[in-house]
Amino acid sequence: MQKMTKPFRLSAVLLMLVTQAYSQTSINSSSGNYVYVYNAGLATNAPSGSVELRLNTTSDGWGAKLSTYKETSNTAGLAFFTQFGWTTPVERMRITSTGNVGIGTSFTSSTLSIRNTQLADDAASGMVDLSFRTTSGEWGTKIAAFKESSNTAGMSFYTQYGWTAPFERMRITSTGNLLIGKTSQLNSSYKVDVAGSIRSNEIVVNVTGADFVFDPSYNLPSLDEVEKFIQTNRHLPDIESAEEMQTNGIAVGKTEVKLLQKIEELTLHLIRQEKEIKELKAKLKEN
Repeated sequence: MQKMTKPFRLSAVLLMLVTQAYSQTSINSSSGNYVYVYNAGLATNAPSGSVELRLNTTSDGWGAKLSTYKETSNTAGLAFFTQFGWTTPVERMRITSTGNVGIGTSFTSSTLSIRNTQLADDAASGMVDLSFRTTSGEWGTKIAAFKESSNTAGMSFYTQYGWTAPFERMRITSTGNLLIGKTSQLNSSYKVDVAGSIRSNEIVVNVTGADFVFDPSYNLPSLDEVEKFIQTNRHLPDIESAEEMQTNGIAVGKTEVKLLQKIEELTLHLIRQEKEIKELKAKLKEN
């Protein structure tokens, strides 16, 4: 008997596998050694159904499997199943007919969808992450989706520095707040919260201005009134105290307007004083 070649032996083994699982198979030898498998009980125009190839690791049927499933009568995807413990294989990943990939989920409306199957839908905390390894070990960077509550989730970004585990550098909360260098904020009204210094060539802040000081109806505080306020409060009127600034920080736009208001008030006082000085000088000349 002529000895079988390696490609033929492989085709023969595959043929034996699939003929045990399905009632009909086909080999196309005209274009190479291919094994075509179809479910004889599945109509050609059926809108649903599947064909699977089981890879058993025990005699009682436990193992992994590869399954092609119908999405419609003329579209099909591919699903991958693994076995964990003494249970039937569980789907871990699928590729849809349009090329979308789902890992841990069958909802594949995005190009890549990932879900942590160990995380319950109603869990109040937990995360699913995507790691980018730069070494053969666990070092690298990662992106993680984290649960804030049972129905809210944010996103975290991690980097690696030195021989340490990835460290969270930035996160976006479920409400869209951006946190840099921190994982929580005392006041969630801030859309950007940074623990550290910020450097920029220019910052533009929308403000209303302080032209109201030059309105004839504006009640300009006298310098005597300002002096009494300072003696009592140890800071200028309409300006937060140093203690408040240290506790709450300062709102740049609001503070700029208040400082401009004080400059304009001082300008009005100087103009008034200039007029009074000229009047005094004129009287001195008359005498």
